[in-house]
Amino acid sequence: KIESGSDTIVNVHGISEMLYSKYPARLKQLIEGMAETSGLTLQQLKLVNAVEYSAAVFNCSAMAAWGPYASGNLVYGRNYDAPGFQELFKDIVIVVYHPSDGALATATIGYAGEIYAVNAMNEKGLFLELNNGMPSAGTEILFDRLASTTELLTMLMDAESLEYADAFFHTVRGFASYIIGIADAQEARSY
Repeated sequence: KIESGSDTIVNVHGISEMLYSKYPARLKQLIEGMAETSGLTLQQLKLVNAVEYSAAVFNCSAMAAWGPYASGNLVYGRNYDAPGFQELFKDIVIVVYHPSDGALATATIGYAGEIYAVNAMNEKGLFLELNNGMPSAGTEILFDRLASTTELLTMLMDAESLEYADAFFHTVRGFASYIIGIADAQEARSY
């Protein structure tokens, strides 16, 4: 059950439609192209794309070490702990986006069919991971805003540095409570 202002959304179909309605054109084109070639309908793909939003409990954690705390380069550990989603773990895939519009190639690691970033890295070596912040900051999702998970994917397609990502996080308001880790080869930050 997800609350959105005064409305309670229990229906994953409703969530999938709200997410899709605010998707950037280039990502909508990807989903529509998948519908043409995958054997799944556009409606089925919208539902698959919203699967993580249907979770009542979704807890993840991560930790980075660098400098005197690591031997060598920065090391980032990530726990993708999703109670109730264990049956989907066999379907975790790496998807590489290589846009033809000059955007940076970006790879995501997640469930088959999701077109957003929960775990991702771009060609400049910028790594990102997202954790559920709702246990500490509330369960409200503001569906009148753009989906943060989608915005993270498009940000990685444009971010050439940690400074760009920092400016992004200082500019964009999230639509839910998240803890987002981001790193390059030298340092990690948490937002």
